[in-house]
Amino acid sequence: EGDIAVTAQGYLKRKEPTTITRYFSISAMDFIGEDFGLGINGVYSTTAGYNESLPQAIHLPDNAVIKEVKAIYFDNSTTDINLILYKYIDTTPAVSIVLFRTLPHGGADVQTEIIPALYTVNNLTKSYGVIMSSDNWEANATKVGVKRIVIKYEVTE
Repeated sequence: EGDIAVTAQGYLKRKEPTTITRYFSISAMDFIGEDFGLGINGVYSTTAGYNESLPQAIHLPDNAVIKEVKAIYFDNSTTDINLILYKYIDTTPAVSIVLFRTLPHGGADVQTEIIPALYTVNNLTKSYGVIMSSDNWEANATKVGVKRIVIKYEVTE
């Protein structure tokens, strides 16, 4: 265990770092709040025309490298939904790392979008979150809903 390994010849040597892929999943339940409910298709607005954002903090290990963000959502709506991964810096406004906007969709089915990313987490000077928003939510659980967001990242140990 640790940073030292023994070779076949009995010598000590430093272990090589290993990169491990991990996933951070944000459930639809994490976004439930005032004027938002959980329906069979995920979280949705209970108020038509509502212009609201739902923030959710994310906690990844320092120096983790974000590789992609996957959005799983139900779409049978003309409403656009924005999913934004933000970094928050103590002295400046929030900056988006990944931005995804659904397109109006005519079919009633589950959509999966994978958005590539390449960003190294720095917990010393930044914090991170995901915001789900829309300019015009439809108040209908059968029209649109966000099911889950998955962040794929790598850590080196």
